[in-house]
Amino acid sequence: MASLILWILAMYGLACVWVQCKKLWQVQIDPASKTFYICTHYSQSKVEWVIRSISEWAKIEGQDMTIYLIDTGSQDDTLKIIERLTNEGLRIEYLSQMPKEIHYQPQRLQSVIDLREGAFTCGLRTM
Repeated sequence: MASLILWILAMYGLACVWVQCKKLWQVQIDPASKTFYICTHYSQSKVEWVIRSISEWAKIEGQDMTIYLIDTGSQDDTLKIIERLTNEGLRIEYLSQMPKEIHYQPQRLQSVIDLREGAFTCGLRTM
């Protein structure tokens, strides 16, 4: 009976090692980087939660990520929150408008998150 339990534990341990090695191998071969575009306008109540959620999801998936923030003239604390998150080590870049290559090549678009109320996604129509 004890040998059966040891055998089961050994198989479980080998399976765990195999899964972790596969994850490491996959990340090394395909270190897919995710790109997110976040459109904000007076979004201080939502922006930190959204960015932290994306960041944690990327960590769990083992993927690198870049966030591009497009702010349309907020006068609240949105940009101060972004500055604080950047100082904490998150990779966030500020853009004054959506890049033109995204407008003309929507297939390059990975994810646009619009935190503005009742708006098109930074000039892109969402479907």
